[in-house]
Amino acid sequence: MKFIARECGMRIDKGVITAGASNANFAGKNHSFVFVANPNQPDPEGTYFEIDDQIYGGYQNVKSVFFYKNGVKIIFTKLLVQRFNYTELNVVINNMNDFNKLKEGITKVCNNNFQINEILEEL
Repeated sequence: MKFIARECGMRIDKGVITAGASNANFAGKNHSFVFVANPNQPDPEGTYFEIDDQIYGGYQNVKSVFFYKNGVKIIFTKLLVQRFNYTELNVVINNMNDFNKLKEGITKVCNNNFQINEILEEL
């Protein structure tokens, strides 16, 4: 699945980091994703990840994340693929300031729960 982010970034509230993106206000189908974790108090289950709705949310849903020059690719674990029917999510992000905040947030919540990769080309 692929979408162009209209909004994205990172927020920190009482140590809990939320990093995500959405294509809200898009004429087509709306999509979103969010990572949530407190790196100072890691959850034994890992990093929470949700796509589109809480029904597709949970722990250990992400296998790896690839940061490109203009976006992010998130590879799902088998657990999420079985429920969501997609193997990955590709999000193009045109606002570099927002993209850098999102990237910082995802990196902080990773806590070695999934692999992070850098790709020096466009998504």
